Amino acid sequence: MDNKGMSKSMKSMWIMIVITLSLFVLGFIIHFIVKSGSDAGSPKRINDDLKISSVKIINYEDVNISLKKNTYDKDLIGARIIFYDSEENEILIEDASIEELEKNKYIFSTYVDNTSRIKKIKVYSLVMSKSLEIERGGLQDTYKVVFNGTVFSPPKDETGYSREKVINCTYASDCKDDNPCTVGSCSNGICSYPLIPGCEFCKYDLECDDNDSCTKDLCLERKCVHTALENCTSCNSSLDCDDGNVCTTDECIKKACVNNLIEGCKACSVKSDCHDDNPCTEDICSEGKCSHISIPGCSPCFDYGDCYPEYACVDGICVLNYSKE
Repeated sequence: MDNKGMSKSMKSMWIMIVITLSLFVLGFIIHFIVKSGSDAGSPKRINDDLKISSVKIINYEDVNISLKKNTYDKDLIGARIIFYDSEENEILIEDASIEELEKNKYIFSTYVDNTSRIKKIKVYSLVMSKSLEIERGGLQDTYKVVFNGTVFSPPKDETGYSREKVINCTYASDCKDDNPCTVGSCSNGICSYPLIPGCEFCKYDLECDDNDSCTKDLCLERKCVHTALENCTSCNSSLDCDDGNVCTTDECIKKACVNNLIEGCKACSVKSDCHDDNPCTEDICSEGKCSHISIPGCSPCFDYGDCYPEYACVDGICVLNYSKE
């Protein structure tokens, strides 16, 4: 084969190589385009579509996050927001759709138990996979929450005062509140307000009734004060109220003893203590109490006329008038 023939063969071979390489490159490009269209939801395609522009701690349990929207592909369907504490533990995970974010002008509001725990917030993209499942995409932004010195309180309880307040504290004095029945304390940088045992919050004296008649119940400086009354005996039952007097009723009423005299009752030690000046009764002393039993057929009198004519009045008793016989 001459040199001229060799040159044509080499040229043809190189042409075939160029054509093959061109077809390979073209095929790769077409494959990439097709794959991009069918797998557009791949997390790798989404990057820096959302930014956290600001975080506002509203109170003890509410927080607002303002997101900034950058240019993003239509396959971004939402955002996942994760809250972390100071030890990088996840406190809360919340998802929000693009429609929801757009409706609220990219302000995301949520509830977090004890907002003072929030130290860091991360936002991730949410995308749709080829299998039509929602997946977490790439990390969009990280926001560190810095305490701004504001004290936040949970909703007030029935007393009108918060049982807890949340604040990043250093000393117990940072945790003062206006409830006289709590003691502010600082533990691990968080204020807490345990109740004082036995302390009762009040506004009026009537709220301090302890159902004990032996105490005077007052509301002083929003605290109930119960002062013992003199000469009053406290009790739990009537058995606690026995005063040793058989002529009184012994009762326990509202935790106070009440001893009332029994009408017509006379205490005694011996029979002579029971003399009632009635000759027609028998005077008896039994179990420390006097009793008087009428003598059958006996009629008391004060003068002769009370018994006339059949009987005479003798020593206060009508007796047969023998003189008449």
